[in-house]
Amino acid sequence: MTSIIKVEALSGVYGNGPLCYMLTIDDVQILLDCGWDEQFEMAYIKELEQQIPNINAVLISYGDVPHCGALPYLVGKLGLKCPIYSTVPVCKMGQLTLYDWLHGHLSNEDFDLFSYDDIDAVYERVEQLKYNQTALLRGDNGLQITAFPAGHMLGGAIWRITKMGEEEIVYAVDYNHKKERHLNGCTFEGIGRPALMITDAFNILYNQPRRKNRDEQLVTQLLSTLRDGGDCLLVIDTAGRVLEIAHLLDQMWQNPDAGLSTYNLVLLSSVASSVIEAAKSQIEWMADKIQRAFESGRINPFHLKSVKCCHSLGELNRVRSPKVVMVSGLDMESGLSRDLFLDWCVEARNTCIITGRSTDGSLGSKLIKIADFREAKKFGNSTLVLDVKQRVKLDGAELTAYFEKKRAEHEEARRLRQEAKRRKERDEIMDESDSDDEDAAAAARAVAEASAKVAQEERERLEREMKTQEGHDGILPQPSFQLPLFAQPRQRLKLPIHIRIPFGDYLTFFHGPDATNYAPAAGPWSRYGGVKKKKIAFTVTLPKAPVWDDFGEVIDPEDYMVMEELKDRVNDANQNSDDSDVENDPVMEDVPTKCIKKNVKLDVACKVYFIDFEGRSDGESVKKIMEKLKPRKLVIVHASTKATRNLADHCVQNKLVEDQVFAPRLGEIIDATVESRIVQVKLSEHLMKVLKFHKIRDMEVCWIDAKVTRRDLFSRESNTGKELITPNQPQTSQPSFTTSNGEHHKEDEPMDTDDAAEVSDEPTAPKRMKRNPEDGRILVLETLPMSEQQPHKSLYIDDPKLSDVKALLNAKGFQAEFNAGTLFVENVAAIQRTTAGVFSIEGRTCLTLYKIRDLIKEQFAVI
Repeated sequence: MTSIIKVEALSGVYGNGPLCYMLTIDDVQILLDCGWDEQFEMAYIKELEQQIPNINAVLISYGDVPHCGALPYLVGKLGLKCPIYSTVPVCKMGQLTLYDWLHGHLSNEDFDLFSYDDIDAVYERVEQLKYNQTALLRGDNGLQITAFPAGHMLGGAIWRITKMGEEEIVYAVDYNHKKERHLNGCTFEGIGRPALMITDAFNILYNQPRRKNRDEQLVTQLLSTLRDGGDCLLVIDTAGRVLEIAHLLDQMWQNPDAGLSTYNLVLLSSVASSVIEAAKSQIEWMADKIQRAFESGRINPFHLKSVKCCHSLGELNRVRSPKVVMVSGLDMESGLSRDLFLDWCVEARNTCIITGRSTDGSLGSKLIKIADFREAKKFGNSTLVLDVKQRVKLDGAELTAYFEKKRAEHEEARRLRQEAKRRKERDEIMDESDSDDEDAAAAARAVAEASAKVAQEERERLEREMKTQEGHDGILPQPSFQLPLFAQPRQRLKLPIHIRIPFGDYLTFFHGPDATNYAPAAGPWSRYGGVKKKKIAFTVTLPKAPVWDDFGEVIDPEDYMVMEELKDRVNDANQNSDDSDVENDPVMEDVPTKCIKKNVKLDVACKVYFIDFEGRSDGESVKKIMEKLKPRKLVIVHASTKATRNLADHCVQNKLVEDQVFAPRLGEIIDATVESRIVQVKLSEHLMKVLKFHKIRDMEVCWIDAKVTRRDLFSRESNTGKELITPNQPQTSQPSFTTSNGEHHKEDEPMDTDDAAEVSDEPTAPKRMKRNPEDGRILVLETLPMSEQQPHKSLYIDDPKLSDVKALLNAKGFQAEFNAGTLFVENVAAIQRTTAGVFSIEGRTCLTLYKIRDLIKEQFAVI
């Protein structure tokens, strides 16, 4: 791959923190996962905030918090606008996971980092893919992404990134090659030898128990706890590994020989029912055995007959004990898992089983250490000091102040509603008045037009009668000249009934004075003289003109209201009118609360076990996969210092990686370019204006006199410096690593480690490297001043073949023949290619020779 490739570790190196890495291919930035944890570390978010406008795409591998937890904050607060890619199940399950995570925090604290709307905004931007479906990234970058099955969780993906059919970049973390009850294993069949592979070493030093032994241990602990009359707390995630555990336990409960059917099995989560329903509709993403059972007998494995879904502690308390509760929240730092553990841990008959590892320093990780100490029968302190956050009801003066504040806000809102209502009524009255005036004018115009039409028809009728009478007796009618023309008696016109009835005495005005009244009266020339407003016998009800705004016609919701609801509205309005001083305040129905935080010393009396249901590949399997793929470059992330070093040593010693092995530190940007002699520069705008290109075949070439400078991406100021411009050098030293306390080690240096750790010890977060200010600057070619430009010889660019030259000369009328590899033309010129890049023309000095030379020169681009 001839592109420049860089990888930056924003989070998720030298530890088990959330995963987030920035992959840069030329000018395209791709964010690989975007996780968060209960600590809500803002350091890497601030580093990421500077790059938000330049991110072109986000790839999400799994739908859990360590892989997608920070997306709501990036989209809702930092304005991330790029497309987000994931598989269909990851999109749905990830949304439910974030819902449950946010609900757990809101139930115990005032949480404002993101909201439900931010979560919805994230998944509105997600472009959902299927396995083996190739998608082209937006823009003209030519990058393509493909998702492959990764196991571990429903819809989990291994991402392959290619550019224009070149070599592949593979991002594979937390994958599982083993087939499970509800999932197939990962596959690398569609992936060739990657030029760069980014993978984790999370389980390199961890020895997984056999699946049969693991299941037997789980059943044994459940039975012993339930038969002793205790309750069992099974800590799981929200919508990932819970499906494997729920499917397993449901089968155990339906087996009469297991002896578990008499006890209650509960799934406790704020989105428990939604998770099960989503799993029912995604059978095509599950194991082949499940798909065959569904196709043959329409058996859906997630019709969990023995599992009761509860969404709160109140619902759980109504379930009879003893019981097994699968509760969401592996970190146990918030939500239902933490609340339930605080209630149950003081009872020795109860059992707490952790099914997966969580972030260092969390309650879940502390309980795993306690379980390890108890299993090894070592002395350990089982007392925990925790910060407990609770939401409690207000009382006393705080409650009174709260209601006074809410009542004042409600009164102010009611006053504003009344003012708005009166203003609306006043505007409607004015609109109706204007509408009445317009209707009256329209009616007057209609009557005038109708009367004029009838009068015209009457004149035409009289003329026809006069002509007919003249034809009979030859006598013309005698006009009356005794009175003025306007006062002559005339026959009153009779209008149709549909015109006379609606407009009443308006007709008198338009027809002038009565036939018996010879006095001048107000006529049509006096517009308002003859109009008298009287009550019309049959009032015309004209339809009210609809009111329109920018979004269309304004409707009244009451026109579409159900009658029962409308009656309730009317009764409420009659009982609580706006003029009443006593009103049913809806704020009074709310339960006011406040959040408190207290430090609690807790003695863990219950039994604690760690049973691995993480669903990741073990260390030996990961090494065998590396032997099969043999990537040219390898980047190791998401592992402890010892695990990272172990995998790197194995790859270097066994020559599994052809070129380099990288183990980046936090904030470190590594250059993983496949070609080692590439420097990427940009041409300045001024230089582009003065360039003169020469077209040759399907390309254009030109000569450049310029200097290389470094410039900020959006700045016009530049700094020239030769020491800043160096091509990528191949790495010859051994891989280097950084321990958790920031100490730097080379490959040949010993590193002291202490496997024993106490429960109270808090791991030290790895130090973040300071960003080099030059990393955000780019190389730019600037125009060289005329005084510094040096003359150069003309260059002839092209590589024509002698056979093509012969055909060209023959087409122009010259006689050309080959002899001993030399092209002779008209017996005056000899053309030959002595060495690569040398094209010679020899001959007698004459006009024909110069014509031949000029014709051949036209085949070259001369710069």
